[in-house]
Amino acid sequence: ILLSIVLTMYGVGLHYDQSVEAARALTFATLVLASLGLIFADRSRSRKWLASLATHNNALWWITGGTLVFLVMALYIDRLRGLFYFDLLYPKDIALCLVASGVFITAIEGLKRAFPKPAG
Repeated sequence: ILLSIVLTMYGVGLHYDQSVEAARALTFATLVLASLGLIFADRSRSRKWLASLATHNNALWWITGGTLVFLVMALYIDRLRGLFYFDLLYPKDIALCLVASGVFITAIEGLKRAFPKPAG
């Protein structure tokens, strides 16, 4: 599911006359955000991912915060952007990444409901 979403994001980036570097940045940001969402969704097979946020886990928040900080650095610090061959993403691009990641998380939550954890 994630592969199809990431490939779609790359295609969307190229379709809207963005540079290859912008499409690459769009794809990378979607992959990172969706992976963070997957971590939250996989914390519990029986609870929704929002309900699992109530469970205290310091390491999770450090990893989440660190990941987001490094993502922002890779997208908005010129030297790092050049290292990854990324172009600048605008707020509408980030919103698109968040929507695509949300679609992925929703699909995972739907699969959790369709295939509940067996009892015992």
